Amino acid sequence: MQKKGSGVIGIAMRVSGKLFAQSPEMGALPQLFAATEPDLAGGSYVGPDGRGGRSGHPTLVQLSAAARDPELGRRLWERSQQLTGIRWHTATV
Repeated sequence: MQKKGSGVIGIAMRVSGKLFAQSPEMGALPQLFAATEPDLAGGSYVGPDGRGGRSGHPTLVQLSAAARDPELGRRLWERSQQLTGIRWHTATV
């Protein structure tokens, strides 16, 4: 019986994980930084500083166009309420 993760596919998964991903501890750093940095402005986005924003240490990064799209945000909010069955009433400005 083969061990889980052995064989060609297991090796490929481990190699690609090391090339394109990071450890859970490193993945949690941007969230921990954002939650504990007292001088971080509201609406800031903290992500990894590595190539393509996929790995690395916490840094301020630019929001994507999709993240800044109010209509997309409204649709996501509505769909989330539909899927969870929870309705949150927000103040409109």
